[in-house]
Amino acid sequence: MNADPAEYLSWKTRYWQDFLEKYEVQIPYASAKNILDAGCGPAGIFIILNKDTTAIDPLLLTYEEELTIFDRSWYPDVQFHNMSIEAMVLDNSFDLIFCMNALNHVADIKKSLRNLFHYARPGATFVLSVDVHRYQLLKAIFRIFQADILHPHQDSTEDYLSLLSEAGFQVENNYLLRENGIFDYKVFIAKKPQA
Repeated sequence: MNADPAEYLSWKTRYWQDFLEKYEVQIPYASAKNILDAGCGPAGIFIILNKDTTAIDPLLLTYEEELTIFDRSWYPDVQFHNMSIEAMVLDNSFDLIFCMNALNHVADIKKSLRNLFHYARPGATFVLSVDVHRYQLLKAIFRIFQADILHPHQDSTEDYLSLLSEAGFQVENNYLLRENGIFDYKVFIAKKPQA
C-alpha cells in the first residue's frame, strides 16, 4: 500500500465516522463497555473507537512489518491479538462486535460465526459487513470454480441470513452499502438474544 499514511488514515477515519453516524440508532457504540473488531485489518473501525476495544487479525504482524499505515502504538487503548476469528481465544466477552469485510475471507465461516456468538454477551449487537452475490447463477459458478481465491465463501444475502440464524444471532436489519456488478456490499445488524 503506497498511500500517504496520514492522508489514508484521515480518509479511513471519516469513512468509519460516517458509517457509525448512518447507523447510530442501531449500533450502541457510545454505551458499549467492551468492543471487538474481528478481522480488523490495518485500519479497521478500531481506529476511531479506542476505548475498551479488542482488535484481532491473523495478519497484524505482517501489517506492522510491511505497511506504513499501521503501528499498534498509535492506539494505546486497543488490545491487539494476532489470531484468526476461527481460532480466537480471548479472556473477555463483548457488548458490541464488528466484523467488517472479513467474514468471507476466513477458512471456516460457520466456526467463525459460532466463535463470534460465543464471545458476544447476552443482548450484544453484532455488525457484519460483507460482499454478497446478487445472482444465484453466478454464485453457483463462483462456488464450482473457486474463481475468487481471496474470498473462499460465495454467498447471497439469504445465505448470510441463514448462517447468522444458525449461529444463534437474531438479525434485525440488513442494508445495501454499495452495489457492484456481481456483488452487493451489505451490512447486517444482529443481536445475541438475552439469556
